[in-house]
Amino acid sequence: MLYLPQWARPTLKCVDRLVWRVIMSRVISEIWHRPDGSRGEFTPNSGN
Repeated sequence: MLYLPQWARPTLKCVDRLVWRVIMSRVISEIWHRPDGSRGEFTPNSGN
């Protein structure tokens, strides 16, 4: 971890949360819109 000044930490946390949201929304949309036409319901223990 690189050292950050005190004022930069909330900014980094906000950016990190924004990046996390973008990544998660992309992953969820990838799961949701599958090319085989099946809606990606989250079924536990599906085994794939």
